[in-house]
Amino acid sequence: MKSSKRVVTQQGYDNCIDGILDFLFDGKHFLIVQKKYNEITPQAIYNSVGGDFIVYKTPYQLLIEAGITELPVQVSKICSQFGWVLASYDSAQDIISALDLSRLAADTDGFCLKNKNYYILYNRKLSAQRQRFVIAHEIGHIMLGHVERMQCTTANFPPVWDCAPDELAANLYAARLVAPAPVLHALHATTPERIANVCGLTETAAAFCANYSASDNALLGSFESYIRRIFRQ
Repeated sequence: MKSSKRVVTQQGYDNCIDGILDFLFDGKHFLIVQKKYNEITPQAIYNSVGGDFIVYKTPYQLLIEAGITELPVQVSKICSQFGWVLASYDSAQDIISALDLSRLAADTDGFCLKNKNYYILYNRKLSAQRQRFVIAHEIGHIMLGHVERMQCTTANFPPVWDCAPDELAANLYAARLVAPAPVLHALHATTPERIANVCGLTETAAAFCANYSASDNALLGSFESYIRRIFRQ
């Protein structure tokens, strides 16, 4: 994968408190509506990779290129489209043991690593709703350039605002991926309860996803048949 653009602009940055980060991803806006933090600030997020986020593909680009046209998003289809290995901890025991990652698997809901390919491993004992966001979170790490060769991510937990900058960025990417705001607004699904139901997410993840809005005509075009079918029901 080649990086198509390096970031990035900040807008509405006001003392790092209750600000809005506006990451410009290939001409599309990735809004982060920030809560009050003590130490996690817009500047901290921006500087988390030296002030320069690498974005291989935006969440909406990924959905379109993977042929995702309905909700809930099939994250396994995205992995298949890009040739990434997706496996549960149980089915990847050989990899986990060989790389001495048993403790990591015990301590986190999922992680990804890179050798020649990307591997996304997750705990299949989680609910299907939690699994969806776990996998999307790891896709976020990949798309944001967080995973170098022979490295792995280490902290996949239910999404919160008060976490390490890279983890927050991956959570926000995942939120855009599995709860695309243009589609949700077209469906009038804007509350956490509706988002959880439509997107197949936990209530915690849905509440996290309900913090932004956006428009994208190309994405709406991909979901047009699905949206019409929902309104006919």
